[in-house]
Amino acid sequence: TFDLPFLRRRLRWHGLPDPGGAFVGTDLLVEVRRRHRCEWPDCSLGTAERRLLGKDRTGPDVPGAEVPRRIEDVRDGAPRSLLTPVIRHNRIDLTSLVALHLRLNGTGPKIGP
Repeated sequence: TFDLPFLRRRLRWHGLPDPGGAFVGTDLLVEVRRRHRCEWPDCSLGTAERRLLGKDRTGPDVPGAEVPRRIEDVRDGAPRSLLTPVIRHNRIDLTSLVALHLRLNGTGPKIGP
């Protein structure tokens, strides 16, 4: 619900064609909410990481809501070093989402409670 519209806006902004149906998305947090909203305090990716994957984010991180602003700042001339924690954050998100997808579909190992 966030990534695909964001990518499509970026493609338009850069004057690139939208591949249309080639982008198919599944919002894993919708499934996390469906399964756990009554038992967890929230259903954020961080909570799903801790409870389903047994993993806590460590080290410097940037809140996801801050990522687009940092990208815009760099595009407007701010130092590229502002993106270092964004790259780390995105790498963790991607690996967590793959593991979460496997876990929710019953093909990944049960690590959390």
